[in-house]
Amino acid sequence: GGMDRGMACTELPLDDAVFTSFCRRGRKRLREMQETFGVTLRLDCQQLVLRVIGPASNVQAVSKHVATLSGPRRPVPAAVWAELMRTRTSQGPEALVERLQDACGCRIHIERSDQEVHIFGDEEAVAKADQLLDEPALKCTQDMIPTSDSS
Repeated sequence: GGMDRGMACTELPLDDAVFTSFCRRGRKRLREMQETFGVTLRLDCQQLVLRVIGPASNVQAVSKHVATLSGPRRPVPAAVWAELMRTRTSQGPEALVERLQDACGCRIHIERSDQEVHIFGDEEAVAKADQLLDEPALKCTQDMIPTSDSS
């Protein structure tokens, strides 16, 4: 009996929103995650943690995945927010959100009601996104209005 050498167990603290989503329609999601990552998951409702048991590398993969389910909200300057909204459905180099997501390996959700973005990713990705969102290059996007005159 006992734990195998390669097995690991960890408890991932969940923020309220993620915890609630797991509780509401989460059983199915938890089952899917168990299959995808090859781990055993237990939701601890008292402590708001997700207990993950399985091979160490799988447990690590789940930790990373869970980190991407929640993330900080960041206020962004009006010009940046406007540019993100304007280009959110664009393709190619014009698509600012896509470029940011590719550059930092996270998912960025633009809040429509506030001048904020919601960054989903691990700490490293979030830090990178923060840095990129602060870049002067972004701040001057308002001056770079593309001229689409087809003369």
